[in-house]
Amino acid sequence: FSDAYRETYNDDTTVLFKEETDRFRGGLGHNLRLGADYNLAPNQVLTVRGVLGIGDDRNESDITYTDLNEAGAELGRTQRNSDETEDEETIEFRADYENKFAEEDHKFNATLQWTRDDDLEVADIDEFPAGRPEAGLTQRTSNTENEENYLAQLDFVHPWKASGKWETGVKATRRVIDNRYFVANQRENGRFDTLSQFNEDYQYDEYI
Repeated sequence: FSDAYRETYNDDTTVLFKEETDRFRGGLGHNLRLGADYNLAPNQVLTVRGVLGIGDDRNESDITYTDLNEAGAELGRTQRNSDETEDEETIEFRADYENKFAEEDHKFNATLQWTRDDDLEVADIDEFPAGRPEAGLTQRTSNTENEENYLAQLDFVHPWKASGKWETGVKATRRVIDNRYFVANQRENGRFDTLSQFNEDYQYDEYI
């Protein structure tokens, strides 16, 4: 629970504003990690590992906005109730290959990795004059944030002369982002109309 109070001074008037918030947040989260090493040969090892993470959260908030005059008398009161659910999922897979040659510091490494993070937040919001829910506004918001990352890397090290060595390799990455956000108002027939000024679809694809 939180309580906020604000005073705004204009040329000839003073506006008083009070905000009271009652909030609940809860949820569950699970993580699973697996991994294994495979000895392909006495000098060759393949390591495989994976991660799975799942989250299911819920946020509820009831906010009361009150406008007051200079004497502290109530001018109006607005209620805003929000019920938000958040679903999260993280998946990661990685494979590492290492080959150590007989000569010291002579080796070859290879890595492949893929990661995906998905996050979806959906909220139902009711805002109305206190005591008159039928005169209010019902909205729905949705915020999707998805991201994928790819990695491929090769490294080769070879001794050179008595105390030197030379190294070479190649690395490639890709990053894909898919973010979508919208706000919709509910009509009298129960259907929701998306507001064009609050409708965003962001796509990003990067190669390196």
